[in-house]
Amino acid sequence: MSVLYVPHLMLTTLSISILALIALNIVLKRPRHMSTATAALFLPLIASTLLATFYSGGKFTDGVYLSAKYLGDFNFLVDYVSGPIALTILGVSMVISIYAYPYMERKFEEEGEQISSNMKLFYILYYIFSISMYGSVISTNFAEFYLFLEVGLISSFILINNYGYGDRRKIALLYFVWTHIGAVLFLVGALAFGYYEGSLNVFGSGGNIVYTGELMQSVAKAVFALMLVGMLVKAAALGFHLWLPYAHAEAPTPISALLSPLLIGIGPYVIFRFLYPLFPAQFSDARLLLAVWGALTIVYGGLNALFEKDFKRFLAYSSISQMGYLIISVAAGNIYGFIGLILHYIAHAFGKAILFASAGSVIYHENGLRDMRQMGGMLKTLPMTGNTALLGFFTITGMPPTIGFWSELFIVRGVVEAFYGMGAEGLAIIALLFIGFSLSISYSFYRYKEVFQGPPKFGERKKEDPFIIGSLITLAILAIALFIVAPVYANDLTGYLNSLKALAGGA
Repeated sequence: MSVLYVPHLMLTTLSISILALIALNIVLKRPRHMSTATAALFLPLIASTLLATFYSGGKFTDGVYLSAKYLGDFNFLVDYVSGPIALTILGVSMVISIYAYPYMERKFEEEGEQISSNMKLFYILYYIFSISMYGSVISTNFAEFYLFLEVGLISSFILINNYGYGDRRKIALLYFVWTHIGAVLFLVGALAFGYYEGSLNVFGSGGNIVYTGELMQSVAKAVFALMLVGMLVKAAALGFHLWLPYAHAEAPTPISALLSPLLIGIGPYVIFRFLYPLFPAQFSDARLLLAVWGALTIVYGGLNALFEKDFKRFLAYSSISQMGYLIISVAAGNIYGFIGLILHYIAHAFGKAILFASAGSVIYHENGLRDMRQMGGMLKTLPMTGNTALLGFFTITGMPPTIGFWSELFIVRGVVEAFYGMGAEGLAIIALLFIGFSLSISYSFYRYKEVFQGPPKFGERKKEDPFIIGSLITLAILAIALFIVAPVYANDLTGYLNSLKALAGGA
């Protein structure tokens, strides 16, 4: 029984925030005010999500707000699984919205664009993109999830198309096509599920799985495979990754800071949240293949990151590698792996947001420079950027005192426990995981040394923009604070995940 119940708390807060965004766009005249106003709009959502997660006995259902024949019921579920993921999306999006103003203002000035109208449109699309990710992770119905996913893909496509770099229109189209291949595969699987099951519901009004498990085995396999591949495309797993280095490198940097950690991480989250409890037998059959896929993704992304010279493409390849950790965590199929998945989503979100924001700081202060071979000594010229970037690398490589330490600890335990007794295949998976860790450490600190250490190549210390530095420091503080909070949360999460594992038949 929930301690807290406020009917339609999430829906009401979300609706009011969208209406407020429209009103502010009409009322506000100065572009700078759009930045602070957009950031402020995240606060009610953060507050309501915190309440729903931690003051509701660990499970808060918002109440059915739409019901239709064949589609089923639209509801929001905020619990110990979705709540922290949703809070991460909101928190990172809020901080980056502050960071974005000086960066985008400089970009509009350099391109001779009208600042006021472009800034307003940018922030409207930015907010829609952010809350679409938020809505997708608390959805309880396949159709509801797909609608939020589609809104996020379209808004991010427009952001890349309008405000990206290089051949941005071709890159935006590449992004649109690939992400929609994944989305359509998932949708076809969902529609097949709904056809045989009678609705697209995953969780009922009480927050429990409602699937009866009566799909024919052949149908269940096909539905599972379609949805799984769709989410692997979304996660840019090896073989489905071709679009990511282009899209994430050439997107405007504030959007890269959302795309790379937040959006693509939803793929592995959905595999765990929806597919694991709905299709335990099929999930169990696919675990070994999924683990190998994740391990190879880690190594492939790490090797490309090690040899990449462009700062943003380097971070994009790093994100491919980090998605491998999420995939292998799901494949472990045990409590430690699942905790590792959730914690590493959070760790990667903050770590990669710091690193993309640091890359953007270099681009902002050094007139668009992205080639790391031309950098060096920036710890002296951009000291706050350099120090926070170091913490970002600490976070994605699992170094204390950041949350990444705990996430990788749980991943290792989960993977070793799952695959150690499985013969040569299991040992190969574990070996690839540790090779991946070595690559992550190598590319992170090799590139940090190349960019930030040594004699400065660009003269004296520069005055770093306060909006940019303030955002970087905030993200860094949160990454450290989460290092303290993570063990407590993991302890509370264990019992909740045990109940989910029981629902899935102990797969």
